[in-house]
Amino acid sequence: MMLVLFVAFTLCGWRYGFSAFPEPAPDADLERELVLAELALPTNSFWFHVRAAQNDARAVQAAHGMPTYPRPDLESARARVFRHFAAAAAATDRRPPPDLAPQDVTIVRGMAIEVRDLALGLSGGGDTVGALRLFVALWEFEAALVPSTEFTAFFDERGVAYLDQTVVVPFQQVVWAGPSGAWDERRELLRALSAVAGRLAPPDHTFARQMLRDVEFHRTLAEPDWSRVGRSFGMAGMLIRQDVGRLVTDVLERIVGRRIGGEPNYHAAAHVLRPLEHLLVALQTWAARPADFERLRHASISLTLAALRAGTLPPAGARVDWVPGSGNRRAGWRRFWDRPAAWRSLEALPDPRAGLASRQSWLGYLEVCRLNLALRLFRDQHGELPERLEELVPELLEAVPLRPWDGRPFPYDRAVAGWGLENAVASR
Repeated sequence: MMLVLFVAFTLCGWRYGFSAFPEPAPDADLERELVLAELALPTNSFWFHVRAAQNDARAVQAAHGMPTYPRPDLESARARVFRHFAAAAAATDRRPPPDLAPQDVTIVRGMAIEVRDLALGLSGGGDTVGALRLFVALWEFEAALVPSTEFTAFFDERGVAYLDQTVVVPFQQVVWAGPSGAWDERRELLRALSAVAGRLAPPDHTFARQMLRDVEFHRTLAEPDWSRVGRSFGMAGMLIRQDVGRLVTDVLERIVGRRIGGEPNYHAAAHVLRPLEHLLVALQTWAARPADFERLRHASISLTLAALRAGTLPPAGARVDWVPGSGNRRAGWRRFWDRPAAWRSLEALPDPRAGLASRQSWLGYLEVCRLNLALRLFRDQHGELPERLEELVPELLEAVPLRPWDGRPFPYDRAVAGWGLENAVASR
């Protein structure tokens, strides 16, 4: 009798649950046309100009010293590459198309490297203002690729930290090694750097794009994957047979006294538990109501979008059931009995806080460059660096820049390591 009651309680919890789902935000709406560009890219699209450069592959190859036949004029090729880059950096439509390809990654990286090298060449020739203009354009160009969690193929394992060596450090070198003067032009560049942050896609649009790309995958989670259960049991059987063979060999070697090697490592318990876990997940999914997956997904996405727009998304350490991502696993008995299959489906969706952290890091690097330029202008005009960053306001900056990830001022001490911003982002 107790077993029957336990099974009934379990099936009821798996299918109907014991607590209500969160209610969706009232203004929830995933408009595809707002966050994804169409396949036919307009001429004011960033990616239209990237692909125009891709179609002009011979110019890009020649600019990077790659063999082409017949080889075009190198200076002409570089001019064509920069023309594509300038048009992409100035483009007003930053929405990525749904069909980004490896060729897009190659051309974007090539254009960025070419422009950075061109900027360093101008700086070496004494044209500091021209070099800084190119760096500002490079920041505007890179703003289309934020956050790195959305454009993973465009970054290495460091994410946006690659900017430190490829953009931030060269920018610092140009700012501090160049001659004084051209204050009006540099003030204009300072204002242009401040405006770059406005070129970033809003966090809610970034999250909506990720959800739209994962919608079909999320729907598959509402169906039990019996084939995975079968594969896991088959794999477990093979591994157990291997362990049994090692056990028999070990026993025989001990009997004859010819044992070679160390102690064998057996995992029979793990081999059995893993397929049982897959079976449990499939049973929970089979017992759940398919409509619950869509209801929970809709509520989770709408509440997350509303929180991103309002800037009230809970931090990574907070346990909030409706935030997607593996960091919000339900605790206690609810994880097993309270509609576990539906709630587990949220764990497979992208965590919006990862994209937000990538965005904040990128903004941190941008602020470091802006502070470098403001400090250099202050030193040129006053003969020394300021005692405190507040002295830059309002002459050069409208307010003291704050670190995007914690809202605190950047560390600054002019008596330590020169102007004191080398580890501003690393101190996160």
